[in-house]
Amino acid sequence: MKQSAKHRKECKKTISFFKLHYSVKPPFSVVVDTSFLRACADLDLQPRHELLTELDDKMTPITTPAILEELRQAKEWSAHKHAKTFFLLKDGQEIRQSEEKAEGPQRRHTVFVACEPGADDLTDAALSVRRLIGNTNSGKYMVATNDKALRRILNRVPGVPLLHLDEDLRRVILTKPGPASVEHSQNVSRAKTTGELRAVDKSYIESLSAASAEKEPDVKRKRKVKGVNPMAAKKKKQKVDIR
Repeated sequence: MKQSAKHRKECKKTISFFKLHYSVKPPFSVVVDTSFLRACADLDLQPRHELLTELDDKMTPITTPAILEELRQAKEWSAHKHAKTFFLLKDGQEIRQSEEKAEGPQRRHTVFVACEPGADDLTDAALSVRRLIGNTNSGKYMVATNDKALRRILNRVPGVPLLHLDEDLRRVILTKPGPASVEHSQNVSRAKTTGELRAVDKSYIESLSAASAEKEPDVKRKRKVKGVNPMAAKKKKQKVDIR
């Protein structure tokens, strides 16, 4: 379905937000789960084509072994066929790579709490997506899912762009940034601004103190000797005596 100018504008605005605040840049890595693939299969849509149409940029669809296994067991061969053409990311592979790069508190992003609210409603395939995202989405993934339980959980993680297939409109929709992403970006921006202002104030005060300490005592300036007034140097006109 052809996109309206308004929707195209909103989509670009959302992409710009995640680019600016969370460095989610093309080529986008899009994790496509079973619910999204099923919805596409039911409407006879090509998931890769629909994602490209919405994002309007280069992207790589990603799947996991758990997603492939769930589709195989359900014998949903149409969805399974599409999933097999995606990049296969082994469960936990990217998490281990990110953990090696992370330092300090960021290392905690690998911890997945299975008892978090809503986790009981997730299938094994959905849990594999949840583990992949972690607590900070350090892999800069987008997630294409029609699973409402998974969407609610991922909405609580800052910096996770979510896509879903609108079955009535028959097209993919990139969801606007959720409250967690917006609030986190505002807090980071505020902290950066505050830090810059404090640094400027400190350097400004130090420069004033240094200037005051190095200031030399005032010296009375001598008046400059003025030159001869050219008007005064004019020859006086001689008076002519007329008798």
